[in-house]
Amino acid sequence: CLWGLGGQLSRFLTSFDLTVYSIIFTMATGEKSPPYFPCERLKTKNKKYFKADEVGNTLGSLAFVALQEKTRDDILDENSAKAKFVRFLFKKPMQVATEAYPRMAELALNATTLVDEKQNNRESLDDILSVYGDMLADIFDSISPIPEDYKDLYRALGKWSFFIDMLCDYADDYKEGKYNYFKTEGVPTLKEYFNTHYVELIAINNQISGGLFQAINKVKNDSLEWRVVYKILRRGITAIVPLLVEGKFKNYNYCKAKSHQFKQRLGKKSNFI
Repeated sequence: CLWGLGGQLSRFLTSFDLTVYSIIFTMATGEKSPPYFPCERLKTKNKKYFKADEVGNTLGSLAFVALQEKTRDDILDENSAKAKFVRFLFKKPMQVATEAYPRMAELALNATTLVDEKQNNRESLDDILSVYGDMLADIFDSISPIPEDYKDLYRALGKWSFFIDMLCDYADDYKEGKYNYFKTEGVPTLKEYFNTHYVELIAINNQISGGLFQAINKVKNDSLEWRVVYKILRRGITAIVPLLVEGKFKNYNYCKAKSHQFKQRLGKKSNFI
C-alpha cells in the first residue's frame, strides 16, 4: 500500500508499530485480513491487488500523516536538516494523505502540540504518555468506529510505545540536549540511569506494561490475529526493556537486513562472497 501511495521509496517507511495497529484494527472492525503474498521488489502483482485495499491504503496514509507531523516537529524543535530533506522527498504523498484524511491530520497535530506543552511544563509522565495513547485511539475510531475495549487497547499500546521510545532515545537525547522525561544530569546512558533509579523505572515499567497486558486480555478471542498480537506484545513487554538497559537492543534496520539477504543469496550462487 505504501508503494502504491508514494512510490518505491515509500516502502522504507514500513512500520512494525503500524503493522500491529493494523492487525488490531482488523479485529476491532471485523474486516477480512488480506491474503498472504511474498514480498515483491519490482514486480507489480501485489501492488495491483492492494490498490483496492481500502483499509490498507487508509493505514498507509496514516504513515504519511505521522511522517509529516514528525518532521514538522523536528524542524520546529531543532531546525533539522534531515527532517527537511525527508519532507522534500515525500512532500506529495504527505499532502495527499493530509487532504484525504483531515481529521487524522488534525488529531496528530493537536497531540504533538499538546505533548510539547506538557513537556515544557514538566508535567507527569502519565499525562504526557496519555496524549499519545488518546490520539491513537481517536485516530482509529475516526477511520471506523471501534468498541471501547479496543480504544482502551490502543490507548495502552500508545502509552507503552511512547515510553519505549523515550528509553530507546535516552542516550541520544542526553547527548543532543533534547527533552526526555528520564534524562538526569551526569547520567549519560540508560544503563547508568537504571543502576541509580532502578526502583522507579521498574515501577513505571510494571504499571505501563501491566496496563497493556490487561487491555489485550480484555479483547481476547480465538482468532489468529489475537494470538499474533498477544505474542508480539508479550515478547516486547518481557524483552525490550531489559535489552535496552543492557545496551543490547538494536532497532531493525531495513537497509542492513536487505543487504544481508542479498549477500546470502549471492553467496549461494558464487564463491566470491
